[in-house]
Amino acid sequence: MQGWQWLFLVQGLPAALVGLLVLRFLPDAPGTVDWLTAPEKAWIQDELAREQARIGAPVRHNVLAAFANPRVLLIGAIGFLLIGAITTFILSAPMILAGATGLDPKPVGYVVSFGGLVGAVIMLLAGNYADRHGDRFLNSFWFTVVLAGSFLVLSMPSVPMAAIVAYMAFAASCFAIPMLTSSGWAEVLHVRELAVGAAAINTMSQIGAFVTPYAWGVAKDATGGFQAGLFGLLVMTLMLGALTLLLRHQVRGRLPHVAVTE
Repeated sequence: MQGWQWLFLVQGLPAALVGLLVLRFLPDAPGTVDWLTAPEKAWIQDELAREQARIGAPVRHNVLAAFANPRVLLIGAIGFLLIGAITTFILSAPMILAGATGLDPKPVGYVVSFGGLVGAVIMLLAGNYADRHGDRFLNSFWFTVVLAGSFLVLSMPSVPMAAIVAYMAFAASCFAIPMLTSSGWAEVLHVRELAVGAAAINTMSQIGAFVTPYAWGVAKDATGGFQAGLFGLLVMTLMLGALTLLLRHQVRGRLPHVAVTE
């Protein structure tokens, strides 16, 4: 096989294997978890039941109802902007770094690889922090601010080190934001509409992952550079931040009390 074909295998197989492991070992409910005590299981189940009661059961929860649900549409718009911006930049990040730093492909590869490690660590830390403090959407907003800052720096002429730092800021936030947002869907959608709603949200997100790279390519062909596209990603990210705050406001208005534990 060609090198790019091996690359697809190396990138795809771990995710497929993890998916099978999750299917096999992830508990279906808190009551089936071995490492929780009986009082802990009862507390989690009570909290989940209270949250669902506050959200309220949907009148309908089929496919058409999902696409007519304002909450689904709002999260879908967030996904469109988020996945569109992240996917678009990732596809061209090595070329952008090479142009901004003058580095050869091998050092650029090291930078991108290290950025992936940074992103993985930050994602774990951000999830742990959100679990303890209970405000995923606010945390997602601040990571969105970091993401916007990285696009702003990269869209302007900068010294090589500034471009590398901006890329690391992108890597530190681009994985944490989807994790925080998607893990907060249960705070917005009732359990009866969560599965179909999640499918609708993912559909809109993947449309963003198709449309935005296409627009990026059109801008690159028209201008001969990446600055216009990066500015477009900056605008998308600012819109993303505004919609995230709107979603948080709606969640906080419906769930006035959120327990904070240390």
